[in-house]
Amino acid sequence: MIEENIQLGTNVSGAKIPQGPFLIRSPRLSRYNQQVWMSLRVLIENKEKEAFNKNFTVLLSVRGLSAVSKAEPVGKLWHNRTRNIECSEAQCKDLIALHLGYLSYNMYLVNISLAGLKHIHESYKIKDILFIWSSINPAFTQLEVVFRFFFLLLSFLVFLVFGSQIKKYPLRDWSMEQRWICLLLLLLALYNNPLFPLTFTSLTLLSGILDAIFQSTFLFSLLLFWLCAIHGLRQTHRNLKFYLPKLVLVFTMWLAALTMEVTQEVNQVRDPTYSYQINSSHYTRFQTLFILLLFIYVLYAIFLVVKAFTELRSMQFIQTRLRFITGFIVIIVTLSTGIVYTKFGTGILEDNFISRMYTSQNSIIQFVASYAVLNLYVYMMAYMYSPCGQAIPSNNIMMGESDEEVLYGDSEARKPLNSAIEDEDSD
Repeated sequence: MIEENIQLGTNVSGAKIPQGPFLIRSPRLSRYNQQVWMSLRVLIENKEKEAFNKNFTVLLSVRGLSAVSKAEPVGKLWHNRTRNIECSEAQCKDLIALHLGYLSYNMYLVNISLAGLKHIHESYKIKDILFIWSSINPAFTQLEVVFRFFFLLLSFLVFLVFGSQIKKYPLRDWSMEQRWICLLLLLLALYNNPLFPLTFTSLTLLSGILDAIFQSTFLFSLLLFWLCAIHGLRQTHRNLKFYLPKLVLVFTMWLAALTMEVTQEVNQVRDPTYSYQINSSHYTRFQTLFILLLFIYVLYAIFLVVKAFTELRSMQFIQTRLRFITGFIVIIVTLSTGIVYTKFGTGILEDNFISRMYTSQNSIIQFVASYAVLNLYVYMMAYMYSPCGQAIPSNNIMMGESDEEVLYGDSEARKPLNSAIEDEDSD
């Protein structure tokens, strides 16, 4: 849902191809455009059809035009950046010259000069330079607000219904899944972000950071829930030893992802020409850490699933619970991976946590699917784990921490289902 406005460098009054300077005025914007990019596309006559890769310097200043047409600087007065141009035959890759994550003005004025393109011009002849303004369609933003609000109300409604049914029973009789669902429903409301409309009113950095915190917290809580749910079926003595390694792993993943996102949010406000690839030496470290932790998480999850199916194959009731949980996880992971791949392409691990133009949704269906999958998953889990309406609260028939007490008697209620030796290695 990106709309573009293209301006030709040859049409800019007083500009010299290829160095400039070019005085470029943005199209009229509103806060519902959310953010804006200005990209450069160099058109060349490459008769020899050579591929080349060269560096050049971008010198630019950005000013916002206020209601009284007074130009006010955005960030530093001048920004000097070294960029790389890659060309194959007559095609050159687009370069993002600037990115504004918060639109404080309805129009921007950019003064840009390109130093170092003269040598390319002498060899290949630069015909023109396209300045491409890209922003999010306001109609899409309005749709995003409506759908977020819809899922927010639905999340609160599901939480109230689920809570009213389960509160009839003592907390000790709640199953592990039921306790997690209560927490996930609350975090799901934050994932849908009740403060999202503030992004278009206050335009503060805090609103963007809060949105990143809310969404990442829910996503990584869901990852933690999956580990605990799979392992908890065969490990009924769930103490600190049970939770600590899982919490450390997921918390470190959450911290690495959130650090990359917040760093980008802060830098894009401080400097509209900021590029994480060039200007952030720490980004690659956090990226590598996150990929490593994600790989460890996948291996650990597979290990827990295989061991659970192996040890619980003779316990029909718990085996059914295990199949239900793992089946839903496989479905959700498959759907989410497909949606994320179509949204981010092969650069998901590289660009998922940064503000880049191609990380925006390409269609309404893609946006709705990305939000609906996780919302509907939690709603379905809440429905499946809601206590039966005909159940008698005074009877201890709900499956919780005391699952094995009901099935196998008091003496084994708090012991792991696996042997004592295997229990030492279960974490």
